[in-house]
Amino acid sequence: MLERLIESWLDSATERSYQSPFCQMLAAEGHVVVHSTQHTPIEFGKDIITIGPDGIPCAFQLKGHPGGRMTLTDFRAVRPQLTELVENPIAHPGVSRKRHRCYLVTNGQTDEVVQRDLMDINQDLERRGFGPHRIELWERGRLLEMATRLGASLWPSEVEDLNVFLELIVHRGDDVLPLAKIHELLQRLLRLAIVTGK
Repeated sequence: MLERLIESWLDSATERSYQSPFCQMLAAEGHVVVHSTQHTPIEFGKDIITIGPDGIPCAFQLKGHPGGRMTLTDFRAVRPQLTELVENPIAHPGVSRKRHRCYLVTNGQTDEVVQRDLMDINQDLERRGFGPHRIELWERGRLLEMATRLGASLWPSEVEDLNVFLELIVHRGDDVLPLAKIHELLQRLLRLAIVTGK
């Protein structure tokens, strides 16, 4: 059930609401998080900056596509941010100026044309001296695997089902079972919700 809760959260999370839990996931994999943007006008040009387990600086650009796909139109809209992600060195007092790794992260899937376009961008960056495979794509599957490994240690924010789940855990055992709450939780987790009129 916990895995379904995590999956349900990931498929409904916005870019901002999965940012903090994603920092938790990175830390669990050995990254030292040195910056997580607050989405203010003054930013370092990267959503998350870490020092990887091998000591290499890493920069992450997060995009939210909850329960959906990143289309070519979506991708082309973020291309200027990807250029900045690669070409601008990390400007943070806790990070050395050596070349950093770059990651585009989405909690959705990506269309095949997006993957092809990203390959073309990486080839162009390699021709221009930025090295091979400059931008690595992390999609829903990878995020789900990272989150599931953390299990109960992961505390997502803005999880609608989490409150119901916690209420069920602390419910008195000698009281009437709150079937309406159980129904509400299972309906969303098992994706049995009825969509009414359009």
